[in-house]
Amino acid sequence: MKKYSSYLFTLLVLLVFAAKPTEVKASHAAGGEIIYEWISDSTYRVFFKFYRDCTGAGAPTSQPLCYKNTCNTTIYNTTMQVYPGIIPPNNTNGSPVALGCSPSLYPTNCTNTSSSIPGYHEWWYYADVTLPFQCNNWTFYTFIGNRNPSNNLAGSTGLYFYTETTFNNTGSFQGNSSPYFSNKPIPYVCVNVPFQFNNGAVDPNGDSLTNDMVQPYNFGGTCNLLPTATTFAAPQAPYPPYNLTTNPLQAGNTFSLNASTGQMAFTSPQVGAYTLSIRTREYRNSVLIGSILRDVQVQVIGNCGATAPAVTPQPPSGIPMVGGQVQGCAGQIN
Repeated sequence: MKKYSSYLFTLLVLLVFAAKPTEVKASHAAGGEIIYEWISDSTYRVFFKFYRDCTGAGAPTSQPLCYKNTCNTTIYNTTMQVYPGIIPPNNTNGSPVALGCSPSLYPTNCTNTSSSIPGYHEWWYYADVTLPFQCNNWTFYTFIGNRNPSNNLAGSTGLYFYTETTFNNTGSFQGNSSPYFSNKPIPYVCVNVPFQFNNGAVDPNGDSLTNDMVQPYNFGGTCNLLPTATTFAAPQAPYPPYNLTTNPLQAGNTFSLNASTGQMAFTSPQVGAYTLSIRTREYRNSVLIGSILRDVQVQVIGNCGATAPAVTPQPPSGIPMVGGQVQGCAGQIN
């Protein structure tokens, strides 16, 4: 099932009028997550999806994959290689992420160095892992130094990027594959314009999903350390202080997250980049199977020079509307 946000298409039209954003002198780590696909027995194919700032350091040629459990104290590790195949939606691995449906009209600085729009490359790394035994609490995790600059993280360019996924492979859960996200974690926002974004979480096993905000982590260097939460930059007056519920980025306490649908909404009065961490939890028959930690980098662009029009989508008859999105299967919507 695919989800489409009518407001996103409007925003992409407005971006052509955008003023030059705040210059980003990046390390390179902007966002990403770990997902896994069950192969057989206790063997899984693990993917790390990494979004690299085009103006930053080059993408790593390989990536560590750490994994541990609560059933013993051993910490395991292996190496993920660059995925050699085509990545969705039919792109070469490491390609720039296109901005909207017409990248020739809205080029980022990945493809046009004179463009004022920050751009990102998408890289996938993978490894096939056979777990040594079953446990009800496994964690796959990885890290990269350094994070992209973010207005809501103190000393962000010196921080590690960290992400993880947890899961239960006991009993009937052993054949489970993780949820995945259908939208890229790099939304572009016009300053002072109401905005909505959804990661588009999909579960291949039909399990229930919930979402909550978490504090981004600063962890890395070795698999044998335990992650700790990072500290955040002091709020800039007169904006309200940072908090996970209504102000995880400078949004004048307008931020909200629908835990069931994953729909985020906010209006940001301050241009710049912001890091958000969202945890998507997976349940089956009210039993928690696992979770995915995803980092999203929001780029608030300067005054877009136009006011976003009010859009009232009219879905075809019989097609549901959820959180301002039309939902339907391939071939169902003409």
